[in-house]
Amino acid sequence: LFLIKFVYWFHIMDTKEMPALMPAPLDIKVKEEPEQITTQIALFISKVWNIVNNSDTNDLISWSISGKTFIVHDEVRFAKEVLPHYFKHSNFASFVRQLNLYGFRKVAQPDQGALLALKQGSVEFWHTNFRQGHHELLHLVQRRSVASRTGMEEKNPNLSRVVTDIHNMKGRQENIA
Repeated sequence: LFLIKFVYWFHIMDTKEMPALMPAPLDIKVKEEPEQITTQIALFISKVWNIVNNSDTNDLISWSISGKTFIVHDEVRFAKEVLPHYFKHSNFASFVRQLNLYGFRKVAQPDQGALLALKQGSVEFWHTNFRQGHHELLHLVQRRSVASRTGMEEKNPNLSRVVTDIHNMKGRQENIA
């Protein structure tokens, strides 16, 4: 829409006043294409998948019995022995932060007071589309937008347009005064 308005603005301009700014005529054809489904898997998600499925690290990280979650059995050893092989750091908190950015959640253990881990130093993570044996779902694990992470996600798609219009009207009022 902006491009069309921009081209229209140049079209109505007097070309004698601003010949250097006048672009060559554009033949714009708006073509609607069907929405393409992206099947690209985020690098972080691929790495986590490889880590969890690596049988050499099962004593530190593995799938739960149900295959719907994965468990880090020893945070300290996992951070020291596994993370540096896949990432540029050995910080478990950074790993958890990245998981959170992709929508993973820690699983609370209700039988242990909901705040305690499976065992000392263990933590379990869950994501709807991260399941043992279901590699085809990994492309659905997407990094969340800044708006959704901060709780500012728009519930009404017209809201930003309304806010922009209000700011524009405020600016016009200030120019009148």
